[in-house]
Amino acid sequence: ADEEFAAIRSIAYTNVVKGMLLYCDAVHKNGESYSDSTSERFESFLSNLQVETCSLDQISCDTYKALMALWQDAAIQRIHEKKIVSFPTEYFMSSLDRIFSDDFVPTMQDIIHAQGLMTGVMEVQFKMKNVDWRIFEVRIQRSQIKKWIYSFDVVEAVTYVVDLTDFDQKNPDDSAKRLIRRAHHAEICGEE
Repeated sequence: ADEEFAAIRSIAYTNVVKGMLLYCDAVHKNGESYSDSTSERFESFLSNLQVETCSLDQISCDTYKALMALWQDAAIQRIHEKKIVSFPTEYFMSSLDRIFSDDFVPTMQDIIHAQGLMTGVMEVQFKMKNVDWRIFEVRIQRSQIKKWIYSFDVVEAVTYVVDLTDFDQKNPDDSAKRLIRRAHHAEICGEE
């Protein structure tokens, strides 16, 4: 359990920084300006943590300060209100004081939110009515198809489960368009 908690903590720490950097990127792409003159410096500090290549095992006082200052910036809040960024940053930011504490133990909600951020292919096997079932949960981007395509060698049924909470997210490259349009909604559903 301690190893699992450490993994969840690391996911929470890493993804709150990644999420904040997505908000910062959206500020620039949408022509917004930070309301606080120190926000550019805090953004630069978070960028230098290189969370794309390594995970964080803890949040330093400086990281905590940068996250809190940026989250309070009016430009970040405007981006948040427009739902341009689809990331569970709000959940982790609202819990940052608790997550930042030395004795942080992930709650069930932390685990659920962190699960949504995990990637990979997870397999569950079970038997029901004398039929062996193998269910694969694929949490990998399309660009990594070679890593998970083997899961579909002997397939008799495919079920797609999609999180619709983000269906109305705006495209970070063009805030006038919704991401669902970019995802070929018309082709799938036969409607515009």
